[in-house]
Amino acid sequence: MTWNVEFLEEAEKVVSAVGYGMSRKNHKRVNGRLLQMDKQFSDLKERQKSRIAEWLYMAYREACLRTGREPDKEADREILNSVMAKIEDAEIWIPYGEIVSYYRRRKKHMKKRLDKEKIREDTIE
Repeated sequence: MTWNVEFLEEAEKVVSAVGYGMSRKNHKRVNGRLLQMDKQFSDLKERQKSRIAEWLYMAYREACLRTGREPDKEADREILNSVMAKIEDAEIWIPYGEIVSYYRRRKKHMKKRLDKEKIREDTIE
């Protein structure tokens, strides 16, 4: 099941038009699933957070190795879209904006991790 931004915006319109009479305003029913629309990254389970963090790092690493430099805005978009597809496949619900925010916060840490890996590889050879 894929969750893209346009679909969720349309679903919000439909749900608000139909009105399910739910007591909490931050939940919406989409395709029979009750989703918390204001969910934050910190609300995820620890295992979900670590999986997403690893997917982001692997996509970041692949982009760096492919181009030989830090990803630009277009590469960042590709990284985020590929990771969001994995998140959707794993049926983890988190707004796209939260993933973007998390990626931007962690990008410098991913760069340091990649640099350390490169140093280790150089010393082994």
